[in-house]
Amino acid sequence: MAAGFEKECLNLVKKLGNDKIKLVLELTERNPIPVTPEARAIFDSLHQHNITFALDDFGTGYATYRYLQAFPVDFY
Repeated sequence: MAAGFEKECLNLVKKLGNDKIKLVLELTERNPIPVTPEARAIFDSLHQHNITFALDDFGTGYATYRYLQAFPVDFY
C-alpha cells in the first residue's frame, strides 16, 4: 500500500461529498497487500468513511482467503 493512500482516498471522498459518491476499492492478488495491524487500521478508517472493498477473482488464489479474514470485505 503506497504511502499517503489513506489520506488520498479520504481527501477524494471529502472533495466529492460523502453522500454523492460510492467508492469501491478492489483488492487483487496481483499487488498483494500485507496483512498487518497497520493495514487493518487503514482499511477500518476507510470503511468508516463509507469506502467499501471488493475482492477480485475470489477463490482463484490463497491471498483472497487471508483478505477475508483480515479486512472488511463488502463484495466478492
